[in-house]
Amino acid sequence: MIKNNFFKHFATFGMVLFMGVNVVPIGKLRGYEVGAILLLLTALVFLVKRPRPKIQLSRPDKWLLLAGMLYVLVSCIEVWLDNQPIRGYDHASRFILTIPILCLLLVYPPRANHFFQAAAVGGLLLGGTSIYYKLILGEPSTLGLLSIQYACISMVIAAISLSGIGYFYQCRRVALCLLSLFGSLLGVVAVFLSGSRGSWASIFVLLALMFWTYRHILKLKLMMLILAVVMALCTSLYLAPQTKVQVRIQQAFVDVEQWQDNQLRSSLGDRFVMWDNAVELGQKKWFMGWGAQGFMAEKQRQYEAGEISKSVQLYAHPHHEFLNAWVKRGLPGALALLLIYVVPILTFKRYLHQSHSVAVRSVALASISVPVCFMIAGFSQTVFAHNSGVLFYVVGLTLCWTILKGTVNEQRAVAASGR
Repeated sequence: MIKNNFFKHFATFGMVLFMGVNVVPIGKLRGYEVGAILLLLTALVFLVKRPRPKIQLSRPDKWLLLAGMLYVLVSCIEVWLDNQPIRGYDHASRFILTIPILCLLLVYPPRANHFFQAAAVGGLLLGGTSIYYKLILGEPSTLGLLSIQYACISMVIAAISLSGIGYFYQCRRVALCLLSLFGSLLGVVAVFLSGSRGSWASIFVLLALMFWTYRHILKLKLMMLILAVVMALCTSLYLAPQTKVQVRIQQAFVDVEQWQDNQLRSSLGDRFVMWDNAVELGQKKWFMGWGAQGFMAEKQRQYEAGEISKSVQLYAHPHHEFLNAWVKRGLPGALALLLIYVVPILTFKRYLHQSHSVAVRSVALASISVPVCFMIAGFSQTVFAHNSGVLFYVVGLTLCWTILKGTVNEQRAVAASGR
């Protein structure tokens, strides 16, 4: 008979690989892939063991599952109607395979303490590898991932590590508080060195959210110190020529000026054309959408008619998550995408504002950062068009939600024992 400690240890180890090693390769796979596979295998063993485990789903559990399943349903309908090959179901399958992991983690959630430490180590690892590749070797720092995917995942890790500052501060664990601070700072370094401008704005959004959450917990001097350190880091990255951050920002202004002068061949110029074209096509089939193959066929017709350039025609998506969902899956696709962002945010927001426990608020802040980071990244890239984006989002949300529930139960048990 398998002991309960088996599931606890493997669930925690899977989480550590997912958050701590994240995008760094382990053989042919990456840390988050190995962690997700380990969690899935452990979950399958958990579900077939005897006696059969009792899993009770709360109302928020059901809402989160419903949002995910609606997204899967709409995605599968698009694949079917569009006559796509079997690999078209690949991204939707990530949501389905997360259900066993949710069942495992609802019973054996990793502890928040381990969660925040893993994220801090992950931030250190991301920042360290980015500095090594970008500044020492002079090579791309994204470890083979697309820059926006790498930046989005790095920003999530940095945000979770940043949330850990409040968690360890209330525990009076200074060393771990500093570990979280440095983990978040190096995670931010990884975001900047990726060269992806789309995720840079999320840094300041999440920083503002953190200060609002911890305004009654952290002293004003400490918050100002954190802000000063982050601003000094961002300024240093901007001024250092090796990072090319200043070049990327200046290039953005040049691209906008060229766009205004109808010189469209630039990174931002192509995006503006793709967004405008996606809106135009979306209006023609606003309810059911074109489907992925229909979308590409119509773009091929536009290119042959001289309506769009070759650089715009080649892309299989419009570099915008919401527009991609709408133009390919119509109104149901846009609403399904909105639900997998909004339902988690509303679920986590409840604990962010209603709980008097700093530990619960810290985990809620870390949890809400996942959909926020992906939403912001989605304004300039179709993150869910890639396996890395889908897998990290669904497993990351599952980890955050179950750890949040576990922390709430721990705090209730402590409160009950103190009566």
